[in-house]
Amino acid sequence: MLRQGKDTSKGMSSDSKALKENPIGAITSVRWIRKKYSLGKKNRNLFLAVSMDGLLTSYSLGTTLTGNILRTVKRGIDLSKEQRNLILATDAAGMCLQVNPDNTNVFIVGTIEGQALQCEFNDPEDYIQVYDCHYGPTYDIQWSPIVNDVFMTCGADRRVILRDFRKQKRLKLFLSEISL
Repeated sequence: MLRQGKDTSKGMSSDSKALKENPIGAITSVRWIRKKYSLGKKNRNLFLAVSMDGLLTSYSLGTTLTGNILRTVKRGIDLSKEQRNLILATDAAGMCLQVNPDNTNVFIVGTIEGQALQCEFNDPEDYIQVYDCHYGPTYDIQWSPIVNDVFMTCGADRRVILRDFRKQKRLKLFLSEISL
């Protein structure tokens, strides 16, 4: 959570009153992004934060730190009526996130349910793709520095999965061989 008040040592206020709803869950991942707006030639420094209460928040860095909730992370599956009765909430806890380095409009959020949810800033309410990755939380997502369309995830199930987000298929699965 952001502490409200002024930070005089940096000359920047961290007032979070611009948020209609502050994240109350622990923030589990943050990422810097640089967005260029079409109306001007000015770049804006932003960062994204995902929290355990399922809020994906965008913060703009200027003389004040202002945040806007982009979306509430929802479970990325269609549930039958019976399954809906078993699940207490449709919100999913966000565990990690990563912005596509080649297209900063695309980002992926990892959930505590083991999914990776591909989203766009232009349409933050809908998922572009839902990837079922892990049997347990998705801990981290990384884009390949070599192949633009490939990302990998790691999770609580000791698996590392490589995926091609354009072809929407799993490329490789690595299992950790740790004996306890």
